[in-house]
Amino acid sequence: MKHNAVLLLCAAAVMLGGCSSKKEQDSTTTQTTEITTSTSTNQLSETTSHSLEPIIDITNSKSTEPSAEVSSSQPTNQPSEIYSSKQTDPPSETSSLNQTNQSSETNNTLSENASTSEQILDDSIYIGEYLDSVIMEPNLEIAKDKNGKYLVQIGIYRLAFFNDGTGELTDDGISFTATDPSGNPIYGMITIEDQTAIVTFTKSTWEYISNGSVFLYTKASDSPTILSMEDGTSETSTDTAPLPSAYIGLWRLDGPKTAQMLQEGWTLQTMFGSGLQQFGASMEIKEDGSFSYSIGIGLGGTGQLTAEDNGFSVTITPYESHSDELEVQHLQAETDSDVFYLIMDNYMEGNDLYWVKQ
Repeated sequence: MKHNAVLLLCAAAVMLGGCSSKKEQDSTTTQTTEITTSTSTNQLSETTSHSLEPIIDITNSKSTEPSAEVSSSQPTNQPSEIYSSKQTDPPSETSSLNQTNQSSETNNTLSENASTSEQILDDSIYIGEYLDSVIMEPNLEIAKDKNGKYLVQIGIYRLAFFNDGTGELTDDGISFTATDPSGNPIYGMITIEDQTAIVTFTKSTWEYISNGSVFLYTKASDSPTILSMEDGTSETSTDTAPLPSAYIGLWRLDGPKTAQMLQEGWTLQTMFGSGLQQFGASMEIKEDGSFSYSIGIGLGGTGQLTAEDNGFSVTITPYESHSDELEVQHLQAETDSDVFYLIMDNYMEGNDLYWVKQ
């Protein structure tokens, strides 16, 4: 009995030892499994990390700039590198300097040409003879004398004639100055459109021409017929005796003296109508003997004085033709009551006209 109890205890001890051993084995196995799993996981993580790094590097490298390994694998004298160098190398300093100099020379040439073009004005479109747009007869003459001076004669139908105009060529046209029938300066501008000369009076004190008045003329010839291109005198001029200085200047009709000397039955009204009172009467004689006069509406003309026994005569080119007869006027000097007169002898039907200095 006692022996059986000892065996039973031994068996129990063996069983307990076996269970403990099994538990230790199971624990060891579990730990081993966990270590293995952890190690595997770490290895997988490392493997994954190592595997992804090249991919990320390659991807980033391709998206930004060529791979250093690819570039270094190419020979240093590859055509691609030479081409790239040609495209990106900046121009040499000599090349840039040459281009700059060429550009500067081109600009200077263009500037010089433009300046020369601005300095040269073409006067050929102005010089010539022009017809009055109202009566279609010559009434504007523009000439250039041997000294380069522009000479201007302007006739205005039934109003006035300016035969002493001088002009200056400008970018805007020919700027001229003349003397109005009252003896005062009058200014204007002549411009050209196609074959039409536009005469604009820019500054006038004469009551019958206001500032801004415009008159049109049509070109008939490139050669003016009233003024000579050589010396500025009338082309119909002849040799003349020296002109007395007392003759030279601007004159006006002395109405009271003339009316006093008219033949019976004549008045200034019957001779000249209302135009005399409206437009007046004036005469001009220049040092070279050129002559012009205007009375009332449409009467008057131009010419050149020629010496004769008792004075001077002048063949008139009328502003407006009233007959086929040639108009010749005779001038002689006379002093009466200390007043010096130029008498236009036998102007109309034996009646004389008396002119006094303005």
